[in-house]
Amino acid sequence: MTVTDSAISEPQVPRPILAAVSLDAQGQQCLRQACRQATLTGAPVVALHVVHETGRTAGLYRQHDTGEVLRPIDDVARGLLAGVSAEVLGIESSCGDQQPRLVVVDGVPEHRIPEVAERVGAGLIIVGGQRPRGVDRVFGRNVARHVLREARCPVLVVDADGNSVDPQDLVPGRRGGYRGVLQPR
Repeated sequence: MTVTDSAISEPQVPRPILAAVSLDAQGQQCLRQACRQATLTGAPVVALHVVHETGRTAGLYRQHDTGEVLRPIDDVARGLLAGVSAEVLGIESSCGDQQPRLVVVDGVPEHRIPEVAERVGAGLIIVGGQRPRGVDRVFGRNVARHVLREARCPVLVVDADGNSVDPQDLVPGRRGGYRGVLQPR
């Protein structure tokens, strides 16, 4: 019996799971889902927060509860992301010993999430989303919809309760506008 090269090849290392973490309940659900997926697959988790600066913030954050008047917004975001991560890891037993790599970048979330996913070689992006309502269906900014369109890896969209959202529900007024959830581009 002859052994082929493919039979003795190195085992596949799972690609990272990128959790796009907003600093709210929905962001926590993204990180929880990432931990659960990582436990199943053995993949590392990257917790990403995108600081969407506006002209008003100019890169600084006024913290009212301390003696400091202005702090760099990236430093504040890193601290808040670390707090969200610690809270999720404290609650979510399925995370085990998995410590996510925390990444904070500046920019527009719908552009930076797919960009960072590509840079870290993500095998899955988990992003928060909800079905647009009212005027938002036409004029609203929808990060999840854009990430679904631009990502080069599968995307899982979750709501604030941690349930998966059908990507077709993110398309205003029609179905069939995306390749689908967890479908690679």
